[in-house]
Amino acid sequence: MDLDAYLEHATVLDCQGRQRYHLTLLLDGSVRVRFVGGVEVVVDPHHKICHTPGVTIPDDLWPEIRAMSPVGP
Repeated sequence: MDLDAYLEHATVLDCQGRQRYHLTLLLDGSVRVRFVGGVEVVVDPHHKICHTPGVTIPDDLWPEIRAMSPVGP
């Protein structure tokens, strides 16, 4: 069974309509962020922590990540 098919997803576009990030709300409340280049990271939206070493989440992406959270922004 492909669990991803049942999870909440969002796509973040740039001002020209191109995909920048793909967000997936995971069962534990964390959010998986897939960058256009293919890098995937898992973040804690409540504490603004990226659990993937060496990856920095852009400040302008955190509001979108928080919006995926069950408690909202």
